[in-house]
Amino acid sequence: MVPDDEARISIFDHGLVVGDGVFETVKVARGVPFAMSRHLARLARSAAGLGLAEPDLQQIRAGAQAVIEASGRPELARMRITVTGGIAPLGSERGGSPLTSIVALGEMKPAAPTCDERVRGVRRAAADPAAVGGVPGRGDPGAGDRVVGSGGGGRAPLRAGCGGGSVP
Repeated sequence: MVPDDEARISIFDHGLVVGDGVFETVKVARGVPFAMSRHLARLARSAAGLGLAEPDLQQIRAGAQAVIEASGRPELARMRITVTGGIAPLGSERGGSPLTSIVALGEMKPAAPTCDERVRGVRRAAADPAAVGGVPGRGDPGAGDRVVGSGGGGRAPLRAGCGGGSVP
């Protein structure tokens, strides 16, 4: 493993020169990569599809685990595994160097609530206004939320920005 400020890739790496490479993006939750075996199998299939040599999946798996550990086993992160054709001539032909394998990890913030999750919050508030305490912006249409329409039929109103309708 190489610290990110010391990592170097040749300017003649075929992944940079002509885009000759494959990658997988893996969600890491609580320090555990999601579906790692499936991601690595797909990485190998993709490399074979491009005619690249078979990547060393055990080495990549060990490297991924080392990167996760060195990063303090983050609560939520995105890991990018990239394999390129290695150093090669500037043309389309491949060289004889080993593949380049890179594992990088970046922490992520939890995703913002989806429109459906926000609408469920409004429905919950409509059913039991005390559940959200009438706090502005927390589902009480009379306390700061902009209501787009009633939805009819006893359904809770939709908030602005959650699909069809316009804000008056």
